[in-house]
Amino acid sequence: MNTIPYNKISSATISAGFKKFKGPLILAAPDIACGKVSAGEPAVCGNETQFYNYLGGGKWKAASGWLKPPAGK
Repeated sequence: MNTIPYNKISSATISAGFKKFKGPLILAAPDIACGKVSAGEPAVCGNETQFYNYLGGGKWKAASGWLKPPAGK
């Protein structure tokens, strides 16, 4: 929303801004596509996940890379 002039803020300009946004997002998937991931859910910007193993003592190790949903989903 910081890219939209104050006097131009509306639901339409915010929605258009989401659709143009390509990231980055903190703790989110690297491929960002707001409004394109799930029909009817314009705020959903990514549908990938990544898993970690907890090693103890506050340490984590990646158990996978970024995983996308099955094809056709």
